Amino acid sequence: MPEIDTSLTLEISKKEQPDILLALAREKITLQYGNRVYILTDASRLESGRVGIGCYVHSTVTTPEIEEKARIN
Repeated sequence: MPEIDTSLTLEISKKEQPDILLALAREKITLQYGNRVYILTDASRLESGRVGIGCYVHSTVTTPEIEEKARIN
């Protein structure tokens, strides 16, 4: 069963600058989960009402890299 870590949601706000959010997420992933297969997901809604989703699976020796994104109608 996958382990889900939502601890960053308690430490940061999505209103932070994107480059800061990316740096914090990468640091956490590298330090705590560098030896695991990890899957990153995100979704957002614009003020116009458009919704987008994304999913990224980091490649390892046993898993291929997968990157998917889509707009939801």
